[in-house]
Amino acid sequence: MHRQATYLQALEARGGIAIHFGRHQLESRQCRHCNSIWTEYEEKMSDVHLAVELARDAHTNCFDTAVIVSTDADLQPPLELMRRDFPSKRIVAVFPPARESHYLRGIAHDSFRLGRARLSKSQLPLVVAKPDGFRLRRPREWN
Repeated sequence: MHRQATYLQALEARGGIAIHFGRHQLESRQCRHCNSIWTEYEEKMSDVHLAVELARDAHTNCFDTAVIVSTDADLQPPLELMRRDFPSKRIVAVFPPARESHYLRGIAHDSFRLGRARLSKSQLPLVVAKPDGFRLRRPREWN
């Protein structure tokens, strides 16, 4: 959680981005083999936030091309709506390393997989200064 919070602070410090938070919900899981029970956090609402902001940006004509970095098939309905209601706007689906969605590939005008090499070249700087002067440092294991 600390690394994620640092990353989000660094994104905000660099500007030009709005962060919309979902929430995490506790879910109980049970092993079918040994009946062990454990609790996991499941992320909720990020796909809904993305869909709402995408629709708002399309309606206010904030973009010509939407680049969606996800494999979440829950984004299929809002992207289909975008294709139908905003035919002049393009959708590009970008898939994280070793993941893909044939649903999103089928809706998008174009798609590609983001390789690990390109992803590592796209990291934030080693140090990002917040407006108050506090310096955020990239975790060593991300270098």
